[in-house]
Amino acid sequence: MRKELWSVVLITVFALALPGSAAAASCNATQTLSDAHGFSWTQNTNGGANVVAGGGTVTFDLVYNDASIWAPTDTNGCSSEDAGRELTWPVGMLSGLEITRKLYVPPSAPGFARFLEFVHNPSGAPITTNLGILVPALNGITRFRGTSSGDNTVTTADTWVVRADQAPPTAPTKPVIGSIWDSQAVKPFGVSALLTSPGGGSWSDDDAGNFYLYNGMTVQPGQTVALMNVELVRPAGELSVATTDTAALGLGPDRLFAAMTPTEIGELQNWAPPDSDGDGVNSTSDNCPSTANADQKDTDGDKAGDACDSDDDGDGVPDTTETAIGSDPLKADTDGDGLADGTDSCPTKAAATPDGCPVVTAPSVGPPIDIAPPGVTVAKVAKKMKRKAFLKGVKGTITCSEPCRADVSLRGLPVSARLAKSYSLELAAATLPFGTGTRNFKVKPRKGSLKLPKHFTVQLKVVATDKGGNQTTKTVLIKIV
Repeated sequence: MRKELWSVVLITVFALALPGSAAAASCNATQTLSDAHGFSWTQNTNGGANVVAGGGTVTFDLVYNDASIWAPTDTNGCSSEDAGRELTWPVGMLSGLEITRKLYVPPSAPGFARFLEFVHNPSGAPITTNLGILVPALNGITRFRGTSSGDNTVTTADTWVVRADQAPPTAPTKPVIGSIWDSQAVKPFGVSALLTSPGGGSWSDDDAGNFYLYNGMTVQPGQTVALMNVELVRPAGELSVATTDTAALGLGPDRLFAAMTPTEIGELQNWAPPDSDGDGVNSTSDNCPSTANADQKDTDGDKAGDACDSDDDGDGVPDTTETAIGSDPLKADTDGDGLADGTDSCPTKAAATPDGCPVVTAPSVGPPIDIAPPGVTVAKVAKKMKRKAFLKGVKGTITCSEPCRADVSLRGLPVSARLAKSYSLELAAATLPFGTGTRNFKVKPRKGSLKLPKHFTVQLKVVATDKGGNQTTKTVLIKIV
């Protein structure tokens, strides 16, 4: 059976400071938080908190349904979380719904106070409620000085307002309050009415208090839903700072969701999940929260998306380096040889070797090319011979330093070339085949080849050739008498 509820949760929002223990404590003024701007909030028994602002105490403390006031079941069960930066109230029942509250204040500027209302349906039937968040006593800080729509009139189209104790253009004399009740982004359930307390009319300047209504919110059996409202306080001289900070927090930056679990963020009804890069993925689960990547591609599964990962495939080689050397930044083993690119000395050449590089076979090399001429010694050649002995042949020996062929010739001087000593006239020739060691030769002038004078000089010429084609020439002059 559906239950229709009218619930009002009275909430306070400002800066708070640290208890440090998570142990249970009294909910009556024993736990206080302070923000970076010097404003303190003290937890109270009725599920609210008190803040001193403008010479008086502003109390945000009631949760009720009709005449029933919500209070935690155990007023000694309050505690803190997140290193003392978040105060908690234990569960209290309200018309079949279990309600708990949390109040978080960050230690750094810009400061704010975040109220979370968790509403759980423990029954077996849906419950529909009209839940209200009340700011009942503003201590004279009631003049609208800015809204999310850019004017000084508050409607349900707005998501935040800034209040001061003076109407424009007069400068405030008391602290300035910024209140945010909804996300500007698309959310599951937004505010449905903004009413004055007491009286119930629409919001206007000089209202003693205001509350936000979320009418017709249904909580399914076993379901928990949450509402989040944010308040901030700035000194009287910081109206423009208060407006700037309220507008910035109204955009839902990641820091607004600090210390919240993914489950708690998922339970929010009046705020869209944080998405700082605008890619449609909740920042708490976005693998590149500051870089848009709707596909959330994570090639190496290291929880850093490719869009913000310097090594997409996790092979130990930066993507920029892989691009430069020609390997694949999205494939840990580019050449598929079983070695990751980071340990493969040749990442683009497959090889089943320890270093991943193909074995290079040196080209076959033949014997060294012989470019040195053979050493040659010509010996036992007479330097002077009788004509008769010369005609019988000239003898001698030849010794090479390596296997060689020897071409031996006797050469004379033509009459016309006598002065030039050009022994170009061949008188005799003989050849010794390739061989080693000391070998004998004999070269005999050809009979009738020419008429020789009575006295003359001939040249013995020996040309030794090795197997590389290198040659050495030796000559000996012989006088014929």
